[in-house]
This record gives sequence, C-alpha cells and structure tokens, in this order.
Amino acid sequence: MIKTIVACIFLFTLNTFSQSAQSSEVDALLVFDAVLGSKNTGLINGVEYINTYNTKEGFDQYYKTSKFLTGNLVYDNQHYFDVNLLYDIYSDDLIYGFYENDLVLYIKLVRDKVSCFTIDNKSFEKLTISKNEEAGYFEIVNHDNGVVLYKKHHKNISKRIDLKQVYYEFIEKSSYFIEKDGSYFKVDNKSSITKLFPDKKKLINSYYSKNRFLLKNNLDQFMVKLFRDVILS
Repeated sequence: MIKTIVACIFLFTLNTFSQSAQSSEVDALLVFDAVLGSKNTGLINGVEYINTYNTKEGFDQYYKTSKFLTGNLVYDNQHYFDVNLLYDIYSDDLIYGFYENDLVLYIKLVRDKVSCFTIDNKSFEKLTISKNEEAGYFEIVNHDNGVVLYKKHHKNISKRIDLKQVYYEFIEKSSYFIEKDGSYFKVDNKSSITKLFPDKKKLINSYYSKNRFLLKNNLDQFMVKLFRDVILS
C-alpha cells in the first residue's frame, strides 16, 4: 500500500541521511534504545531463530550475507534504527540479533508485526499479494505516480553430499510484481507486462528487442529500466 511505502522510503531516507547528520528525533530514539539495552526493546517479541542448514560460503539462504547488516525497521507500529538484521530469504524470515554475555542471540521477528524494513540500502515491505499468490517481504525496486515495482526474493534449496558429508546449496531466483490501482500483478514476461499496459505495447516490444543482452545477463537492471524508461514514460 502507498502509505506503507512512504514509511519504508522514510526509513531508507533516514538511513542515508544518518551517515552525515541525524535528525534530533532519530538521535533521541537511538539514545533511548541504548539506555534500555537491545534486549529490553520490543524486538525480543519473537522466537529464537536456529539455523539448521550446513552450507558452503556463497550458497547460504540469506540476503547478501550470513552476517548481520545494520538496518531500520517498523515493528509493531514502532520505529527502530541502527539494529542488527538478517534476512533469511528461503524461509522469508527477518531475524533480529543482539549480544548478551558475549553470546549472539537470534530472534525471529513475528511477520505480522513487521510493516517494513531497510537493509543494505534497500527497502522491503510486507505484503499479501492475494490468497493464491505470494505473501511476505517484497523489495521496493521503484515507484512513481502510484505505480510500484516490487521484487520478491526466492532461494531454491538443493541437498548435496561431499565426502559423506551432507550440505545444502541455496540459489536465488527472483520474481517481479507491479502494484497498479491497488492491485498486484506478477510480471514475469513480455506478455504479462503488455497486458497490464496495452497502450505501451509498441514501446515494450521495442525495449525487449533492443535489450536482449540485458534481459539475459542482468534482469534487475532490465526491469528497472523498463519500469522507469518505458512504463512510466
């Protein structure tokens, strides 16, 4: 929803802005959290997260890295800034981490309480596309004039055996959705995009014809350029 997107973009803006100078409101919240201590905030309202998969480097189930990234979060209608976050793409779980007695504790946040979060300078929103389609966390790739391009991160799992040792490999394969007029549409090929924007048919055909290499080698960039330069033109 647009209202939630605004909140997510606000978090992203604060995250970028805080690299140079934070607003007094954000400063106050950071100090407040520091005084309470991480374990005393509302973020411990979840269950312990345990990773049960043995993986090799570069083939884990997480977004970008298996280590914590600093991010911002709207959880149970409360804003949290500069917190340790880990996004398990395979299970679609957002993990919060804090330290206690030299131990790292992992808390799986309650999905229904998460509105949106930023991590690695990317904004994510919790959505329910439809009863028969996907639900969970979606990256806000681009938005303008009430039309939003989302990316749903997936990771497929494969079981491997090497020297009698079992391990797992996770390979990412993403899909894209467009929100238009309050509804969500999966856009996984030229036909689905043309059906959604029939007045842009010639421009879409031309774009696909001229950008075959980009489509094959960098789907993210292909979709962003299509959305920005063709659909919203």
